[in-house]
Amino acid sequence: METGAAGSVRRVTPGDDELEALRDEVIRLHQAVRDAEIETGTLRGTIAEMQVQLVRARQDQEQYQRWLTARRAVLDRLSRVKRRVTHRASR
Repeated sequence: METGAAGSVRRVTPGDDELEALRDEVIRLHQAVRDAEIETGTLRGTIAEMQVQLVRARQDQEQYQRWLTARRAVLDRLSRVKRRVTHRASR
């Protein structure tokens, strides 16, 4: 709005070129928002997939750790038995 010489207010409207430029900017910004939303969705999907992979990796690690603990127990027991057999044989 502009103020005239007598203090009256008159409405200033944008010209056709300005309206077209604003319309183009709105379209461009709308597309940028859509692109950002698509990228956000893609990233969310990637994060969800990585979380699943992390859970599986932790499960694999826990299973391996149980296996390793059991293996160590068997080897310890075998070592004790071997020492007893060797000890008895040396008598």
